[in-house]
Amino acid sequence: AYINESPTSCNIWAYCCRGRKLQMNVPTQRADQMIGLIADHYLRLEMVRILSLGLLPDGIDDKYGHRGVELKNAENGARVLVLFERLFEDGPDVPSPGCGLHISGVFVVHNVLKNRAKWKVVPEPVSSYTPFDNRMERLLKCLQTAKGKAKPVLESVDLGIHNPGDPDLSLLETSFGTHMNIRT
Repeated sequence: AYINESPTSCNIWAYCCRGRKLQMNVPTQRADQMIGLIADHYLRLEMVRILSLGLLPDGIDDKYGHRGVELKNAENGARVLVLFERLFEDGPDVPSPGCGLHISGVFVVHNVLKNRAKWKVVPEPVSSYTPFDNRMERLLKCLQTAKGKAKPVLESVDLGIHNPGDPDLSLLETSFGTHMNIRT
C-alpha cells in the first residue's frame, strides 16, 4: 500500500514522544525494516543494522532522533544514516502503539579525522518533489540524494556509532507487586 499511496498521504501528522506534531514519513510499526527494504530494492543500499543510539556520532546533534537505520553502499563502502522519531496517534501521554515514523535526518560521512568519521546532514531535496509524489517517492528521493553525496569509507574507520540496542524488558508478578527485569 505504501508504494501506491495517494500523494495526500504526505499530509498525515502524528505526535512524537516529546509531544510535537510531526509529519509521518513512513507508516507501520516495522518502518525501520521498510526503509531498509526500499533502500536495498531501489537503490542497492544494504541495511547494516537498526539503530538505537546511546550516544550520537560526531556531527549529529540532539535535535535528531536516536533511532534509525544504517545503510551501506556495497559498491564503495559509503555509509548513510537515517534517523527518525516514532510517532503515536494520540500523543505521548496516551498509551497507544506507534503508528509510523518521522524522518528527522539523513546523514553521510562528511570527512574522516584521525580515523574517526564526522557526519553531515543531507538537506531534504524539497525542490525535487512534485505534487504527485507520495511518501515512498519522497523517501526514495531523500535516499537517492544521500547516496549521491555519500563518500567511500574504509572499514577501519570509527563511525562513532555506539548502538547498545533496545533493552530486553520483562515483567514478573510477585507477592510484592510487579517486578521489571531490564537486560541490555
